[in-house]
Amino acid sequence: MSPTNKNKTRNKKKQKKKEEEKIQKESKNNEKNVPIGLSTKTRIKCEKKINQNKTKIQKITKLKTKNQKCVLIKESKEIINKFEKKNEKEKDKKKRKLNKEIFDPKMNHQNAIKLKNQNQTAWNPSEKSRGRILGQTKYSTGKHKIKIKIDQFPNINTESNWIYLGVINTENRENLIKNGDYEETYYFRTHWDKNLHQSFQVKKQNGKLYSEKYPENIKLKENDIFEILLDMDQKTIAFKINENNLGIAWENLPASVHFYAYLEYMEGNEKNQITLI
Repeated sequence: MSPTNKNKTRNKKKQKKKEEEKIQKESKNNEKNVPIGLSTKTRIKCEKKINQNKTKIQKITKLKTKNQKCVLIKESKEIINKFEKKNEKEKDKKKRKLNKEIFDPKMNHQNAIKLKNQNQTAWNPSEKSRGRILGQTKYSTGKHKIKIKIDQFPNINTESNWIYLGVINTENRENLIKNGDYEETYYFRTHWDKNLHQSFQVKKQNGKLYSEKYPENIKLKENDIFEILLDMDQKTIAFKINENNLGIAWENLPASVHFYAYLEYMEGNEKNQITLI
């Protein structure tokens, strides 16, 4: 064999060795690159897929079939990319959960309602008090759910022990704070003792849900979970109490709305309290 041919053969071997080393390196990198921060369930799935390909790569290495091995490494990269995207979606989902409704301290009529728990809990500061407060989020499109836990709703037979929960026309927010005008509100109101549990709106008086249609067990009680279901594409609002969907109460809502709450407690030493969850 001529020196020239020997050099060519030597160079080919070197090139082949470099390619194999590169493949091995990529394979090891893929093994290490399972995304950090995945939920346990998702991480297990990702590791399982990577390990399956790792086993295939080891088998192919013994057979020295470079092309098949390259395909498997490419598949491993695709698996990692897939789970990284899934991880980002999980992070976005968690972020959306964190961005839930809170009370807006600036939208507190006469500062009659006190806030705590990072503005997620509203309560009457003393007996003989009533107040209205709004949420900070503007709802104009899409479907939304506002969940409220009834922390305290004292068992007192009094004419003035009310909780109202619903929404207000965004354009009327300032009027409510300045002079207590709540005519543009759509809400569910409940009285502890009386069978007055209804969807209500001042100008139109009643929504599709009337108190006489409600069975006794519909009234709100301490530890109940109340939900406001908004569909701002269809402009409807519905209410749920402990997973019992009461149906659509109002249609043709305004273009945009904010969460609205009213707490009234005029007798005794206990107080009404609600928490956004």
